[in-house]
Amino acid sequence: MDAESARYSFRHPRTGEWAHNLAHSLQEESWATYLQPAWEYLRTHESSSLGVAEVGFGRGFNIAELLRRGSLDMPTKTWQIHAFEPHPERLQPWSEKPLNLENWLPWWGSSVGQHQAEDGRWKLHIHTAAAQQSNLWPQRSLHLILLDLFSPGRHAEQWQDPLFENLSAAAAPGAQLTSYSCARLVREKLQLYGWQTQVLRAQGRRDTLHAVFHPERSIGHARIPT
Repeated sequence: MDAESARYSFRHPRTGEWAHNLAHSLQEESWATYLQPAWEYLRTHESSSLGVAEVGFGRGFNIAELLRRGSLDMPTKTWQIHAFEPHPERLQPWSEKPLNLENWLPWWGSSVGQHQAEDGRWKLHIHTAAAQQSNLWPQRSLHLILLDLFSPGRHAEQWQDPLFENLSAAAAPGAQLTSYSCARLVREKLQLYGWQTQVLRAQGRRDTLHAVFHPERSIGHARIPT
């Protein structure tokens, strides 16, 4: 168990599930599970402004690692970020900032509302609401979606409709989605709305779900406007 991960992660009071894989550091987990599968797509994207959404923001480690690495690998790109964290009160009390992420957690201690970089490189809007609220999502402008909820088997309420419809309507063609959950329910829902899914496997790590959005592949009532 990584001691830092255990200190800064969150354990669900009802099921006992941890918000992070405690076998790895927070930065390593964010990179390998949520960012690396989509990184080349983001780095080479023609747009200088990229849209990102995270469902299950928590304390914001995934977004912090996105901004840290983005400043090094894509210094000319800007980021428009939406995040959904319906239960910020569960994160209290807040610990001191992790030293290795000191400069990348400006929302630390108050993960509510809007935050932005002084130089304008990124803007983050944290919604204290469930991702099922359709009016909070941007329209067809997201290039990356991080789906970081607790397991659908134990936390079915977090995965209820219209979650997949909302995130699909917000995605730009070719958008990438990553999630630690490779459950059949998640894969089939994504495929219904036009996502091409694959399960990525690496020795010594848990599997990762990676999906690419093709709106023209949506089926029937699930067809998303292009």
